[in-house]
Amino acid sequence: MAIKKELEFAYSKKSDKFFTKNENIREIFVENIISIERGNCNIDVKLLKGYKDLFRMRIRDYRIIYKVVDGELIIIEVLLAGNRGDIYKKI
Repeated sequence: MAIKKELEFAYSKKSDKFFTKNENIREIFVENIISIERGNCNIDVKLLKGYKDLFRMRIRDYRIIYKVVDGELIIIEVLLAGNRGDIYKKI
């Protein structure tokens, strides 16, 4: 019997502002995270070079930088979200 883990999302002030303007991107991001937890490998997620715990998810022309705190409860902490040309300058 598999133990079902809960997901919790925490957003930084900057990412929350971005997602307020782009609610459809937030919905896609949440759906992608749930899909990854179910084992789907067809989502464009990469570990950022030079960081042990930061991931980058590509959604259209946007990049979402986040980290995962694992345990019984999986916390997805979204640090930054924005256009692909600007997002890496803000890390």
